[in-house]
Amino acid sequence: MFWIILSILAAIILSYAFLSRKAIVGFISFVFLVVSIICFFAIPVKGYMDVQSTHWIWTVEIYTYQAVEKSNSTGHFSSCWQAEENVKNLIPQNAYNIKIDTHRKSEEIVDKEWKDEQGHVHKQTHTEYLYYSTYSYTVNEWVRTSAVSATGNDKQPYEPERPYDVSASDELGNCKCSPSHTEEYTVTGIVNGKTETFSISKENWEQIGNNDEFSYSKFRFGKTVWGLEIAK
Repeated sequence: MFWIILSILAAIILSYAFLSRKAIVGFISFVFLVVSIICFFAIPVKGYMDVQSTHWIWTVEIYTYQAVEKSNSTGHFSSCWQAEENVKNLIPQNAYNIKIDTHRKSEEIVDKEWKDEQGHVHKQTHTEYLYYSTYSYTVNEWVRTSAVSATGNDKQPYEPERPYDVSASDELGNCKCSPSHTEEYTVTGIVNGKTETFSISKENWEQIGNNDEFSYSKFRFGKTVWGLEIAK
């Protein structure tokens, strides 16, 4: 509420400065308004939650060996040869279906500029040509295509069953699972009369139980909380 009041006050002052044409007051008010908005979003707020449940999810990524098409362009060079040579360093050795197109663009360079006695501006220029290449190719690589997860509301998380081995040969269509997994922990409860779900650390998740009450810090519109303190 404090930062909302400051923002409204700054907006009123800024409007007054605009109407009265007072540039200094307007500039100061604008800076004040910007700082107020930044503080409104950047400064953490304190909250309290009555816990209803905790939740965990462990996820294992699945990868498929696929043909992937890629494309890009080079920077600009002073000669066509430089542009084409640069492409060779950007395309992987195992790439195929390679297509390279080299383009030329002109750029007017000002060598000299002056004014005559009548104040007319004159320029002496020359044209330079720059070259760049666009290219595309296909490469076979492992791509994340899906994932499997295990979830629960208890305190005994476990890895999901892997549908594929963690290793596989580099052949198109083969699949494999990541040897590791990612972990996410959340808590759901009542905050100011509404049901909210926040992401929390594993350490906090291990300490919190159903029907606990705790305080926390978070950014105003964030869903991740920290600094948890469980009420005794």
